[in-house]
Amino acid sequence: AASRDEVHESNQSSPTPSKNRLAPFNPTSTSAQRVAIDLLNLTPSDTLYDLGCGDGRLLRTSAKSIPGLKCVGIEYDAKHANRAKEALEKDDDDDDETITDRITILHEDVMNATSRICNEATAVFVYLVPSGLKAVTPILERVRQKPNGRVASYMFAVPDW
Repeated sequence: AASRDEVHESNQSSPTPSKNRLAPFNPTSTSAQRVAIDLLNLTPSDTLYDLGCGDGRLLRTSAKSIPGLKCVGIEYDAKHANRAKEALEKDDDDDDETITDRITILHEDVMNATSRICNEATAVFVYLVPSGLKAVTPILERVRQKPNGRVASYMFAVPDW
């Protein structure tokens, strides 16, 4: 995992954006974050993945709400991955309890991170457009098949679920 002081960039070559850009950036509202956290029934022993994490707001809210929770955000767009990192640094400066040691932001293509997600995630949050959901459904299925594996999708249903 990348340290809190860096944004990891995959060594994989970047495929065409139209194929692997799973959704445009659209921030998840605070109320929707709370619902997702409740639905995922997160515990301190979980590892939450946010696929297409944008500025990392769901990860920060989750880590603040659940002491001990490990969070990993994967973001295709370097601009948003860097914003997520900057927001973590700001949170680290503002809060008594640091959450940055429990959050990792990866600048990576979700489609190149299948093994990492499936091996580590016990819970996954997605806010993707239908075509993006269709692309990641095999990943979500593998997480959901794990004992106690959970998936929450905001706005759109995962195809065939």
